Amino acid sequence: RTCKQTMSHKQARKEEEEHADQDESRIQAAVDALQRIQQQIETIVEEQQDEERVIDRRFDERRAPLYVQRREQFAVIPNFWIVCISHSPVSFFISNDEDQEILSHLTDLEIVHLPEPRSVAIRLHFKDCPFFSNTLLEKKLIRHGEDYTAETTQIQWKAGKNVLDARAKAKEAHKKKSKKEGQGKHEREEELGEEEVDDGFLHWYTEASPSELSMQARFLSDLKKTELILDPFSLYNEDDEDDEKDGEDEDDEDDEPAGTD
Repeated sequence: RTCKQTMSHKQARKEEEEHADQDESRIQAAVDALQRIQQQIETIVEEQQDEERVIDRRFDERRAPLYVQRREQFAVIPNFWIVCISHSPVSFFISNDEDQEILSHLTDLEIVHLPEPRSVAIRLHFKDCPFFSNTLLEKKLIRHGEDYTAETTQIQWKAGKNVLDARAKAKEAHKKKSKKEGQGKHEREEELGEEEVDDGFLHWYTEASPSELSMQARFLSDLKKTELILDPFSLYNEDDEDDEKDGEDEDDEDDEPAGTD
């Protein structure tokens, strides 16, 4: 009787192991199938995106003359693009005083898809900028296989106005000073983190690391579909609407009866 029970238990364990192996095989087969299906889906999505960019470039050509016309009108409105940027996904462009002053001379901002597959460019038009003589700064993000390279217009700095050079020298001087005073590496990093200027637009424009360029390309493609490009005047109006709302809130507070003890 004991022998029969032992054999029964062994048989049960063997069957459980066989079922477990079968379940594992089925799960693995399902995972492999899902990966193959997903690859096919991604191929279709990429083909769709490529075709959409071809269509988008064609409509860019149709919109271009209108963009030129509206640029002339935007130039009449003081601080137009600064206000628009402050209400947009690129508000980090004006995260410090120098970048804000530079972009206060912006007269237009464009994003266009390039002929190269999944490549994009941002174009910034300037007028009478006291920092550099360029009237156009362009950053192209060109895809090569799975990676991106950047082609940027070289900034023609005016004498004594090279902001990037000044920042680099200030950071280096601060590091030397901290080292001379005998601070530990961790203390220096903490202090630098607190005192270094957030580089904002200029840092973004000159960034060239492959991982960042890939994210920038996706970011610009998404930004092209937003109001900042399609209808920046609506973003400019948000500033007036916010002021009106603040005024109404203040009036409401004035109208509230005083509390009683």
